[in-house]
Amino acid sequence: MYMKRKLIVFTIFTLWLLSLAAQNQRNGNENYWNYHDLINKAEIAFYLNENVDSCLYYYNQAFSTFTFNYVSDLLNAAQIAQFSKKDYKPFVYKGLNYGLKSYHLTQTPLLNEIITEIQDFENTSEYKTIRQNYLSKLDFDYMSWLFDLAIDDQIRKMDPDSIYEIYTLSYMIELAPKIKKNGFPSYKVIGIADSTIFSEIGKPELDFMRRVEKLHDYFWQKERTGNETFSFAFSGQEGEGSKQVELTLATGEAVTITFTDEELPPSPAKYRFSIPGEYITNSLVFNLLHHRGCSFSELYEILLEEIQKGNLHPRELGFLYDRQCESVLVSWRKRTNCPDLLQEDGVFRTSKILSFGKFEEWSVEKVNALRAKYHIVPEEVDKIKETFESKHGFKLFWGYFEWD
Repeated sequence: MYMKRKLIVFTIFTLWLLSLAAQNQRNGNENYWNYHDLINKAEIAFYLNENVDSCLYYYNQAFSTFTFNYVSDLLNAAQIAQFSKKDYKPFVYKGLNYGLKSYHLTQTPLLNEIITEIQDFENTSEYKTIRQNYLSKLDFDYMSWLFDLAIDDQIRKMDPDSIYEIYTLSYMIELAPKIKKNGFPSYKVIGIADSTIFSEIGKPELDFMRRVEKLHDYFWQKERTGNETFSFAFSGQEGEGSKQVELTLATGEAVTITFTDEELPPSPAKYRFSIPGEYITNSLVFNLLHHRGCSFSELYEILLEEIQKGNLHPRELGFLYDRQCESVLVSWRKRTNCPDLLQEDGVFRTSKILSFGKFEEWSVEKVNALRAKYHIVPEEVDKIKETFESKHGFKLFWGYFEWD
């Protein structure tokens, strides 16, 4: 009986918060630059000033004021609260409204104790209502189009550079107006990456996993023609004599494609077909924009508008900027007349997976000035967060650009 009352109170409270946020949206107060400012104040309060009460105050201000909350922010707030012996469960439960599932919590050791409770809640009618409300807000047509484009891009990326550049330009020409019309395809618009999400709306044949299964026929035909060779990402056995390609998806599901001796691909580890739901975001579009090295400059004004709407995180903008600055793209930038941003403002240093050659040691002052311009916390906050991850079991960096 107590648990039932608790669930009812939680549901009423959630509906009240969503009603308040909806009212704010109608009043024109939904400027997500302000949301990120509140999140930044929360992080600075805890990691720099060691003030947990002020930190949680700013988190609650952001979460109660805005219609959409980033699940990564909710989980970061929950970890801080749990670590500080404060009530952390409301942050986790609120995340369910935005696509959080119990399996996501396995990445956050500090929150492992609530996993069983969330799993039990996922079997209730209250959760099913929350989940259906979440699904009703997603653009499945947009998601389906992106699934197909992301798969096609993986196949085409091994084309000669001159051909692949034309291909990436063609999908940018198509993507830009879609973003302006439908929003940036982040998890606010198309949901947290999930390989079986179409099954939840009664269309399992459109799941990402099912689309990948069809690749057997494509690759078999491609190899038989002799016009092109191909390679594949193996997660099982590799090498001569292998006859199976196993694709492991983020949810743990595996798709196995079996080849005969004549069909066996000649070399492994070139194409990758997966939906990494553990990022607590939707990374497919970033595969595309990562491959189109000039996407920051090409979409800049659109991306700023999308941050204001809550469809894009400033860190994601920073990643695209840093990607355009990478040292490996020097010749590509010259060939395509892509702006050399490094000569102007420095870099964000939002990710350790990117390198900048002689600009690697760009001054902290310059990095922080660029971060402040786009509402991202100073670099020293990230350094402290990294320490909390290694020493205290936090998981604080999320997304395609993950810290490491």
